[in-house]
Amino acid sequence: MILEALLLTTLLLLLGSASYTDCRVSHIWNRHLGYAAVPIFLLDFAYYSPLVGDGLAYWQPFLLNSVCLALTGLLLYALHIWAAGDTKLLLLVALAIPGRLYGGHLPYVGSGILIVAFAFLAAFAYVVLCGLGQRWRASRRLQGPQGENIRTVVKKLDWPRIAASYLLMVTLVQLIMAIGHVLLPTAAAKSPLIDAAASCALILAILSLRSRMTTKQMAGGAVLSSTGLLLGSATQMLSISYAMSAAILLWTAVLMCLRMLVQDYNYRTIPTEEVREGQILAAGTVCRFARSRVRNLPTGMTEDLSSRLTAEEAASVRHWQHSRYGEDTVVIVRKIPFAIFIAVGTIAFLIFEVVGL
Repeated sequence: MILEALLLTTLLLLLGSASYTDCRVSHIWNRHLGYAAVPIFLLDFAYYSPLVGDGLAYWQPFLLNSVCLALTGLLLYALHIWAAGDTKLLLLVALAIPGRLYGGHLPYVGSGILIVAFAFLAAFAYVVLCGLGQRWRASRRLQGPQGENIRTVVKKLDWPRIAASYLLMVTLVQLIMAIGHVLLPTAAAKSPLIDAAASCALILAILSLRSRMTTKQMAGGAVLSSTGLLLGSATQMLSISYAMSAAILLWTAVLMCLRMLVQDYNYRTIPTEEVREGQILAAGTVCRFARSRVRNLPTGMTEDLSSRLTAEEAASVRHWQHSRYGEDTVVIVRKIPFAIFIAVGTIAFLIFEVVGL
C-alpha cells in the first residue's frame, strides 16, 4: 500500500506540473516528464518485484493497459490530434497507476482506455462551453438586422458534406466497436461504460479528422465501413447490439450539432506581430499568403498539429505584415491544453475504479 501511495502521489504531481505548463506556455517540458519518469520506474520495479512489493499478482493488467494506452497515444499523435508531449504524459500516467487499480470495478482488459475517453469528453465539453459563451457574448453585441436568422444559417450549410460525414462516423464507429467486441469480449460483456465512453471518444476523434477529408473521401469511407460491417454480420464474425447502434446514431447527431454550433468560435484574432512558433494559423489566413513574395510563409491549411508554425515561418509571417499584401491581424486556431484533460480523465478513472461510482 505504501508503494501504491507513492506511485499515486508522483502521478498527481506529474499531472499538476504538466497541466500548469501546458496552460501557461502551451508546452509540456521533457525535463519535467523526466523528473517524474525516474521515480515511477523505480517504484514500479519495487512494486512488481517478488522480493519487495505485493504487486506481482497485478503485472498482467498493468502491462496490458500500459501497452493499450501507449498505442492509443501514438495513434492520436500520428493523426495530429495531440502533441508528442501528450503521448509521453499518457504513457507515464499508465505506468504510474498501480496494476491493482486497473481491475477495481471494471474488467482489467482495456479499462485504461477510459482515461482517454474521459479526457476527450472533458475537452469537448470545454470547447462547447467556451464556444457557447463566446456566441452569447457576440449575440449581445449584435443588434437586430446584423445577426443571421436560423433560415439563413441553414441555407449556408453544406448538406452533402454533413450527410457524408455523419454516415462515415456512424458506420466506422460501429465497425470499430464490433471488432473491439471480438478482440475484447470480456470487457465488452462486463462493462457497458467502456462501450459508451469508447464510442464517444471515437466519434470525437473522427470529428477532428474529417476536416482533412473531401466529401467524396468521406462517402467512400462510409461505403467501405458499411460493407465491412455487413459482411461481418452476414458471416457472424462481427455483431453489435441494436441498443449500441441506436446510441451511436444518437450520440453522433448530438455531437455533430454541438460541434457545428461552436466551430466558428474556435478561432482567435491576434496582431500579426504577436505570431509565435507553435501556433496554428486558420486556413483562411494561410490563403492570404498566396499573392505575397515573402519567402518561407506557411502553406499548411489542415488546422491541426501538422500545421504548427516553425520559428522561421513565424518570423516570415511577422515580416509579411509590412509587405504589400500584409495585414495587421491574423486568425489562429485556439489550442486545447490536453494535459489538463488527461489529468481530468485520470482522476475520473481512479475515482470510478476506487469508489465504483
